Amino acid sequence: MIDIHNYFGPWKNEAQVSYQVRAGDKYANRPAVLRPDRAPAACEQVRGHPSFISEFTWVNPADYAAEGPLLTASIAGMNDIDGFTWFANHNLSWANSVEKWPVASPTLMAQSPGCALLYRRGDNRLADVLVSEGRSLEAMFHREKSIITQGNGFDPTRNGGTPRDAKAGAGRVDPLAMVLGKVEVRFDNDADKVDPRLESLVDRANGLHRSVTGQLRFDTTGGLFTHDTPRSQGAAGFLDRAGPIRLGQTEIRMQNDFGAALVISLDGRPLAETAAILVQAATNDKPHKWKATPATLKDGTPGMQIKDLGQPPLNVTEIRGTVLIKGITAADRPEVHVLDPNGMTRSVPVHRITPGGLEITLPKNAFYTFIALRRPPEVE
Repeated sequence: MIDIHNYFGPWKNEAQVSYQVRAGDKYANRPAVLRPDRAPAACEQVRGHPSFISEFTWVNPADYAAEGPLLTASIAGMNDIDGFTWFANHNLSWANSVEKWPVASPTLMAQSPGCALLYRRGDNRLADVLVSEGRSLEAMFHREKSIITQGNGFDPTRNGGTPRDAKAGAGRVDPLAMVLGKVEVRFDNDADKVDPRLESLVDRANGLHRSVTGQLRFDTTGGLFTHDTPRSQGAAGFLDRAGPIRLGQTEIRMQNDFGAALVISLDGRPLAETAAILVQAATNDKPHKWKATPATLKDGTPGMQIKDLGQPPLNVTEIRGTVLIKGITAADRPEVHVLDPNGMTRSVPVHRITPGGLEITLPKNAFYTFIALRRPPEVE
């Protein structure tokens, strides 16, 4: 088993201590949707060995953690990473403060049902190996540069934070390869193999990149990630500015500046055929009376300074948006329910049948919407 720790931390952080978020800290954040090669699941795997990420999370202070669960589940599922552990949870229930390494925050933990299912069920097609790097003992003893290097995951207890160049290998292979397909290293010879398709998958000029499977797309200019498989479809990033997000069987329209939304079949059938669908959405959370104001970091970077850590509970930004699930008609007799965090029915959301399908107005104060369908049997 080859294990790595790979945290996604603030882009720049002037913290008073490494293990705790405190009033007075200054920070500047950039989401992983703008730099997906730095996402925790963007890693090089060792051929012939299982791969595991035993520690990772979106380190606080994090303003864009909503991207984390969908990004991680999608990339790890596509690249056949054998497991990952959000680290570390110190709560028996929901978190009630800004912990340095969050797990049980509403933004993260509330996305577990759909994201865990798509990963464990294998909704993503497995990617081909885009880059196979050869590293002989002799090459390593001579400290020869790798052709591709993953980013520097933030782990202050084991890593001093010395920045590494993501293109340490003389820029011969774009590090985006690690989220567009599988990247592996072997230690039997120095022969490197790079799939010629990689060049067509990366469009640095326009910031538009797609996975070798065709199911993941990254807009690193607009800051949007989309996951589009037959059984699950969703998006994470700057959703409002993206406008209508049209996927295979769904259309997502969000008015939240940043967040994530996922539509997933619960019975294993494609969304076009399923009788049970979960819609989940996430935005951002901060403690009640949390206060951070614009500030300038020591190097001149615009950022934020924490003025007040606030108090329990964590308040979640209201969800605002609609989801259209294509192909559902009145004949399917849809029953739509808003669920509480325990999966119990709470209310009925605003919804309607349109010529395009079932349109649901997402509840502003709930993570989950469940749709049960009684689709008529097909006539042979």
